[in-house]
Amino acid sequence: MDYEEGPIDLNRELVASPLSTVLMRVRGEAMGAEGLRDGDLVVIDRALDPRPGCLVVAIWEGRFIVRRLSRGPDPRQGPRLEASDGVSAPIALDDGQGGGARLWGVVRHAVRRLAPPSSKPPRGQGRNHATG
Repeated sequence: MDYEEGPIDLNRELVASPLSTVLMRVRGEAMGAEGLRDGDLVVIDRALDPRPGCLVVAIWEGRFIVRRLSRGPDPRQGPRLEASDGVSAPIALDDGQGGGARLWGVVRHAVRRLAPPSSKPPRGQGRNHATG
């Protein structure tokens, strides 16, 4: 791999709206077919308008979930949330009467650790530094 670019600022690359951006860790495999795995970090922008096809974070039954926002087969029923695991049932959005899930934010990026965590940094280097 060639590397010609200077230092990369992850905040500039991953965070479009600092005041509305949060990180969350994915738990479970409901979105595995979408490429999200247990332990991944997702970058969520709460200022974006969710649109069908987007991965979103919603609050459902008192917990945060990640799902794809879908129109569903019946337009009269409105949008719904779908997992990619082929097991989890679609979830209706809040109908204004306390039922269903509430949209919370749009997933912009996912970050995954590829190397196992190290108990200590390499000799002569701090944890937050990398050399090329």
